Amino acid sequence: MSLDACLEATFADSVIEDFACPCCNAKTNVTDRKRFISYPRNLAICLKRIVFDDWVPKKLEIELQAEQEGPLDLTRFGGGTCELKDGE
Repeated sequence: MSLDACLEATFADSVIEDFACPCCNAKTNVTDRKRFISYPRNLAICLKRIVFDDWVPKKLEIELQAEQEGPLDLTRFGGGTCELKDGE
């Protein structure tokens, strides 16, 4: 799996089912979206090697391919104005 594919999976929209809405006290489905408000100078990535399938932990046996030459473009994961600030 490539680093780009891991980033796409991390920042992809996900649906939270049966979310208890604090405003209307009803259960509904909502979409969760992760985005950067500002971009980090250094990005530390924690690789998740354990997943839970029906509450049973399973170890992932995959190899991460991180062949990145040059700076990593994270602008597609930006939130708000999606503009780089000075020094980013």
